[in-house]
Amino acid sequence: MDFNILIRTFMQEGSQLRFRAGGGIVADSDPERELMETRHKARGLLRALGV
Repeated sequence: MDFNILIRTFMQEGSQLRFRAGGGIVADSDPERELMETRHKARGLLRALGV
């Protein structure tokens, strides 16, 4: 099976802008590293907005 996962996404509804950042978990994932990576992605999205 092939899947497309949106890891970094902006969504606009009217005057509201929301974003999501995530990652993929596999058998040998380190939960702490995955959390750090997800936070890093979220910071990048905030920087793109100038926040």
